[in-house]
Amino acid sequence: LRIKLVKKRQCGSGSGSDGSILQGIRASSVVSKLGIDMKLENRLRIEDALDAQYHHDVSMRIKARSADFNFKKNSTAWLDSSQLVYLAEPTFIFVTADERLVRDTKGSSQAGRILLLREFLSLAS
Repeated sequence: LRIKLVKKRQCGSGSGSDGSILQGIRASSVVSKLGIDMKLENRLRIEDALDAQYHHDVSMRIKARSADFNFKKNSTAWLDSSQLVYLAEPTFIFVTADERLVRDTKGSSQAGRILLLREFLSLAS
């Protein structure tokens, strides 16, 4: 699996909004678990590689706080999050029929590589 730095975030890692701080902490945790050097460049690479997963997880956590949230109806959303890790490979695209997943990852730097099935099929024809 190749992970390369796509772009630096405007906020940077660990500065700016609470979201970028949380994403920086999460990336630091992944870097630590992988046993690689904790330098900023590695943390930024992980942030970029897992950006769609991060956006999806944040969206799901916000929704889960609502009294209306139905865990049974959303049980596969947590699996979706795990599958978004494949986007760490910059040549991969993620094809889904789940419009909610596309909406939940819209702000991600990887959003352009998450396609609805109908979009994918229109590209193939």
